[in-house]
Amino acid sequence: MFDQELTGYLNPPDLDYSLKWYEETKPDELWANQFNPHFKKVIAYLLESKRKFQEKILEKEAIQKEKIKRIRKTAFYLILGTIFIILVIGVFAYDAKKQESIAQQARLKAESEKERARIEKERADFLYIEAQSAMKDAQKSEQIALIEKKRADDEYIKANTLQKKAESQKQQIQEAFKSLDSKSAELGKTVAELQVSNIQKERATKDAESARAYQESLNKILYLKNIIQKNDLQKEQLEELLPEVQTAYLTYQTASISFKGQVLPNNDLYQILIQLRKDLIGAKMLEGRTNDLAALPNGLRKIAVSSTDFLQQVEMMAPYSIQNPHWETKSLNLDLPKS
Repeated sequence: MFDQELTGYLNPPDLDYSLKWYEETKPDELWANQFNPHFKKVIAYLLESKRKFQEKILEKEAIQKEKIKRIRKTAFYLILGTIFIILVIGVFAYDAKKQESIAQQARLKAESEKERARIEKERADFLYIEAQSAMKDAQKSEQIALIEKKRADDEYIKANTLQKKAESQKQQIQEAFKSLDSKSAELGKTVAELQVSNIQKERATKDAESARAYQESLNKILYLKNIIQKNDLQKEQLEELLPEVQTAYLTYQTASISFKGQVLPNNDLYQILIQLRKDLIGAKMLEGRTNDLAALPNGLRKIAVSSTDFLQQVEMMAPYSIQNPHWETKSLNLDLPKS
């Protein structure tokens, strides 16, 4: 179907199951040709699916790293922009304050000149009334007063112009503060995105660690299975293996919950416990127990405390048919004594 483009490469969990079967059984071409002549193509398809899946994981990690790099770069430029805006606002504020001070001084000077002109005009009027002979001097004084008034008006106009300029600069400062608020909000958003990205990275790392721990527990179970099934173990060897079996079971239980969300049935682990029970009975470490598992009531399998007090209790729920390879656990307790 893959050659005809009717399906794609394998993905977990199908890929995990297929690789596990391939690594455990290690089939050769002679055996496989009994069922299908395309053994090489099938194995090549399985290994290529494994490679493609690993490439996807590496590609996702690269995309995540590039995204974090872009976010940090954006945050850096936003910070530089914010510092620049603050400096510009400081310059505008200083210049506005200076212009306002100049306008205030000009306004005071204009009012002083205006008052001075008013006094001069009153004095000129008084002199005109009091003495006709001083008319000429009064007219001259009036002209002087008019000139001073014009000067005062010019100063007043200049003061108004400076005040308008100060108000314009004040408005520019307000707009600059609005721009700063906008940049600060954008910076806050960028920081929030960076925090979310870090959380995602931590989550991905935790998932990878759970997957690695799960695989390591499976490898340990296969290692113990090979030792127990391929060797005729003596009493001393059985006593040494019991703590390893206990640790392997507890480790698998923890890793399965962390990676799969529950304790999945593991046929290899159950086969280890069944063979271990037979070896314990054969070594006379469990007396009064039958080797026939099917003979136990209601499918409940128990291994009681041995005479040497090395194994406290093992309980398993076996199928009603002993030929059924799918075993389910009811409870399992491999606590060993401290001494």
